[in-house]
Amino acid sequence: DEAQMILSAIDIATVNSECTLPIFLQFGAPDRIFFIGSVQNGNIRTRFETVHTHHAFSKHKCLSGLADIFKERLNDSTIPALDITVAIELEYIIRNDFDYDNDLHIDEKYIKNLGACSLPFSTRRDVVKEFRLLTGWPALKQEAITDTINYSDLDPYAAPRWRASVTFHKGVQGLLHSGLSKAKEYLKSIDETTVTEKLGPKPSENRSAAEIFRPVVDSGGSGMNINIGGVQLPINEIRLKEIITTIFNVVNQSAPLKHHHSNELLNDIENTLKSAKAALPGSIVDNLTKSIILALVQPDSTKNRTLSVCQIWEAFTEEIRKYWETNKDIPGLENTTVPDLSKCLLHQKLQMIQCCIDSRRKRHELYDQTKNFSTHVPDLSKCLLHQKLQMIQCCIDSRRKRHELYDQTKNFSTHEDEFFDAPDEFDEETPLTATNTVNNEPEGRLQKSETLKLLNRPEQPLYIPITQDRSPMTEDMLEEHAEYLASMPGDDRVKAQLDTLLSDMQAFKAANPGCCIEDFVRWHSPRDYVEEEDGTGHLSERMDMEDNVWRTTWKEARPIAVAHQNRLFNESKEAEKILHSFMFFKISDIFKMLMPMSLICAIRRLIEEGL
Repeated sequence: DEAQMILSAIDIATVNSECTLPIFLQFGAPDRIFFIGSVQNGNIRTRFETVHTHHAFSKHKCLSGLADIFKERLNDSTIPALDITVAIELEYIIRNDFDYDNDLHIDEKYIKNLGACSLPFSTRRDVVKEFRLLTGWPALKQEAITDTINYSDLDPYAAPRWRASVTFHKGVQGLLHSGLSKAKEYLKSIDETTVTEKLGPKPSENRSAAEIFRPVVDSGGSGMNINIGGVQLPINEIRLKEIITTIFNVVNQSAPLKHHHSNELLNDIENTLKSAKAALPGSIVDNLTKSIILALVQPDSTKNRTLSVCQIWEAFTEEIRKYWETNKDIPGLENTTVPDLSKCLLHQKLQMIQCCIDSRRKRHELYDQTKNFSTHVPDLSKCLLHQKLQMIQCCIDSRRKRHELYDQTKNFSTHEDEFFDAPDEFDEETPLTATNTVNNEPEGRLQKSETLKLLNRPEQPLYIPITQDRSPMTEDMLEEHAEYLASMPGDDRVKAQLDTLLSDMQAFKAANPGCCIEDFVRWHSPRDYVEEEDGTGHLSERMDMEDNVWRTTWKEARPIAVAHQNRLFNESKEAEKILHSFMFFKISDIFKMLMPMSLICAIRRLIEEGL
C-alpha cells in the first residue's frame, strides 16, 4: 500500500511537470529486486510491475519470447513488428562474499617472486566482494537482432556499451600499508634491547678453535640459523647472503618513474621526489629499506619479523665494514666528496664512511710516494725457494718500516692528540721566516705553480703543497660541532676554527722554504693580495691589520709537511664510530633511519602501480 501511495504521488508529479520519462520504485527485499513504475505520455499512462516465478518458460529467457509477451499484453495485433524498438542490457555478476580471516597468510610464491628489494603491493585476501558488468544495446529494431532459444546475436564482446561496478570488502589492509604500519610501530618502540643483544652472541664467540672449524654434521632440518645463544633465526645463511648481494647491487640511480606517456603531473611528482630528503632510487639505502619493509610483511610471528630485521641490519653493517677494512669503494658512492646534506641521515653516514675510505687510501698513497719503503730485492742468482723467502723478508721489512713511520708521524698510538707548543712570545724584529729558512729541505710538494714566484726569492718558483682534506661532516656531526663551539670561550672558539688554516700554512712553509705570508696569501686567497701597476704588491687592508688572525696563525705555523702533521680528519675514528653505532642500534633507531626512505619508496610504488 505504501508503494502504491508513493507511485500515485509520482503520477501526479509527472503529469504536473509533463515528464515523459519512466520512473521506477524498488520495494520489498533488496535481493529480490522488485520494481513498480509508470510513465505518463500525454493521455496515456503505462504501469510497470515485477513478477517473480519459480520456473520461467524457456522462451521467456530470450528477446523473441519477451516481445511476444509485450504484444499479448497490448492486445493489439495490428501493430507492425517494425514499430517495436528494444533496448537490451545483460548483467554479469561475480561474487566473492566469503568471510576470511584478516590474518590470512599471503601466498609465499608471491613473496618469492618479488625479489629481495621489492615492495609488496597486494593484500592478504581478495579485496573485491562483487564485480558487475553491464553490457547494453540501446534503441534496436526487433528484426535487427536475433535472440531465440537456439541462437543469439547478443555477444557481450560486441556490445556497444559497457558499464562496470565493483564492491569491495571493508577493512582489508594492503601489504604496503601493513609494512608501513609495522615500521611506524617499531619507530615508536620503547624496547631498549640492541640488535646485537636480540640476535645473541655469534657462533664464533666464546668457542674454541676446534669448535669453530668443526664441520657441520647435520645439514638437514628447517634450514634455520641457530646461533650459540640458542636463538632460532628466521633467515638462513644462504637467503641472507642473497639479500645482502641484492642490497649492494646498485642500479641506475637517476632512472625516472616508469611511464610510457608524457604527463605534466607525473613530471611534477618526479621533481618533488628528487628533492625529498631521502636517497636516490636504486641506491643502497633504497634497497635496504625495501628489504626490511618486505621482512615486516612475511607470514611469520612478530618475534621472527623483528629478528629478520635485526639479521638484515647486522649483515648490512658487516658488509659495510668489509668495504671499510679493505679500502674498497661502497657501490654507488664512488664519487662522494662530502656527505650530501639534502639526503637522509643514513645516506649521509654511508657517504661519510666512503669519505673515510678515500681519505685513508689517499694517505697510504701519500706515504708510498713520499717515503721509500723499498728494501733489498731477492737475489735472482739463488734458487726459487730462496728468492721467495727473501721476498717474504722484504715484505716484513717494508711493513715494519711503514708501521714505524705511522707511529712516529701519525701518532696511531694513544698520543694521537699530541701537538707542538708554539712560542709564547715573538720578537717583532725577528723576521717571519725565522723558522722557515732557505736552508730547510723542501717537503710535501704537490706541483709547481706556473705563474707565481717567491717574493723573497724571485728565482724560486712557488710550489703548491700537499694539504689535508677538510673534515667532512654529516648533519648530526655539524650540530654536535656547533654545540661544541658555542660552549667554548671566544678566543678558544676562534682558535678551534683555525685548525685547517694552520695546517695549510705549515704545509706551505714546508714546501716553500724562505717564503713569507704574502706568498701564502697569493696562493690561498688571491683577492687579499693587491697588485699595483708597477708590478709591486701588498696585502689587502684587512690582511695588513696587526691583529689579523692570519698573521697570528702564520707566526705560530712551523714548516711541517702533511705527512708529519696531526690529522685534522681522523678517518679511522669517524668510520669506527659510525659502524659501532650501527651495531648497537635499537630497533627504533633502525626505523628512525629508514622512515624517510620508506615513505618515498611507498609513494613510488603507488605511482608505478597506477601507471
